[in-house]
Amino acid sequence: MWGLDLNSVNRMVIRSILMDIIGCALQFGFQTGALANTRKILQHVFQLPSTSLKVSVMVAGLPIGGIFGGLSGGYFADLIGRKRCILLNNIPMTIGTVLMAIAYDEYSFIVGRIIAGFACGISTGVGPMYLSEVSPLNVKGAVGVLNQFMITTGIFISFVFSLDSVLKVVPEQPAQFNDDLWHLFFATPLLFSVVQVVLLPFCPESPGWLLIHKKDLDIAKQALTKLRNDEEEADREISMMIEERTHASDRTMVSYKELFTTPHLLLGPFFDHHTYLTVCFFLVVPELGQSLLCNIEIFFMDKEPAR
Repeated sequence: MWGLDLNSVNRMVIRSILMDIIGCALQFGFQTGALANTRKILQHVFQLPSTSLKVSVMVAGLPIGGIFGGLSGGYFADLIGRKRCILLNNIPMTIGTVLMAIAYDEYSFIVGRIIAGFACGISTGVGPMYLSEVSPLNVKGAVGVLNQFMITTGIFISFVFSLDSVLKVVPEQPAQFNDDLWHLFFATPLLFSVVQVVLLPFCPESPGWLLIHKKDLDIAKQALTKLRNDEEEADREISMMIEERTHASDRTMVSYKELFTTPHLLLGPFFDHHTYLTVCFFLVVPELGQSLLCNIEIFFMDKEPAR
């Protein structure tokens, strides 16, 4: 499946991958698609016209929070570790999800949406980081595809769970619906967080972080041995990490300010394909396109058919 030979992968690796994608990728996908079918219900609950700015902020709240979460995720991951960052990220995710589920007005819902977006921003950065660092070299590509697949799966699940037939919305009369079900729908992501919080602690921390940032060779080797179930393979990968770190120490680090103020870096995607921003350019554009298409879909679904 996706080029992933499960027989060649240690069970601990599989467990770590599953706990990561359930609480990060699947969670992010569900939160992304949560308003596709429920926006009209929220408009009736909070008595808002479809043209209200508050409705727009409800939809945009997730990416607004995601901007700050995405920018800070790497810092927290380096500071406290990949696994601990993912676990603690469930705190803002839970707070945001609960605020949306019990929202008594549009303001509490928007605040919850932004907080959940902040958590999603962190998870979309740190989650793949952890996946890459615990996965064996021969399955890294397949695991990366699996992460994206689970995001789209989360979007699909949220779409199905928010169908009119599931939320008991009366066709052609969206004002008539089961008032309890929409609360339960927005509380659904709590299940993903619970699974991750309960089971991820039994998975090892990223060996790369333990070696490079915590500088603890013995603990890094223990974690990698659990993941590879082969001490010789663990020693070989540790040696590769040390060698990569030695070469990396000779490179000049680029700050966010330098990245967007240095001409040859800023214009790199158009003139020089050997720059950092080239990679960023080709990563960001598909994500922006995906978000744009989701919002366009919501916009057109809300339009009444011409008579």
